[in-house]
Amino acid sequence: MQFRSPGVIAITIVFLLVESLLAWALYGYSRHPGPFGYAEAEPRLMYGKFAHVIGPGKSRYAPSQYLFMDVETGKLKKLYDLFTRTAMSFDRDKGKVFSLQIINDQIMTCELNGQQLCTPKCTSGPQCENIKVAVTTAQRNENWWALAVVSMAFAFAYYWKVWRPASNQHQSPREA
Repeated sequence: MQFRSPGVIAITIVFLLVESLLAWALYGYSRHPGPFGYAEAEPRLMYGKFAHVIGPGKSRYAPSQYLFMDVETGKLKKLYDLFTRTAMSFDRDKGKVFSLQIINDQIMTCELNGQQLCTPKCTSGPQCENIKVAVTTAQRNENWWALAVVSMAFAFAYYWKVWRPASNQHQSPREA
């Protein structure tokens, strides 16, 4: 077998490196996620003054992020709403003190003036751990398909550059 250009060996090495990195990433995504530490954690009550919405979730699996100031310590704390169904907008209640039930950095329930505004998706640490594992697995499955598509694109580009039939550009034109 004869290569068509001197740069083919370099292209082949780059292709093999990229494909190796993609295979390594796919292997890393295929492993079971966790543990995340929610199974051992106990829900606790926190009174927090709502400061700011950092960002809504950008995909169906990404939780929204909120910034609360802990009333007891005065420190800012970033919390997520992965374990709650939120039926309200924190923007209109900026500066008000919420009663939050949290587990690690996740909001489970929230109340304002005795009115419950958030309902929990889980009630114990092990249930919350299962939700986090399911969400992380779904995220990894989406990423796996994206990496597989990129891998196929690289394989096609490699085929196009190295193994397609040589064009007739190097032949001298015939004069009639």
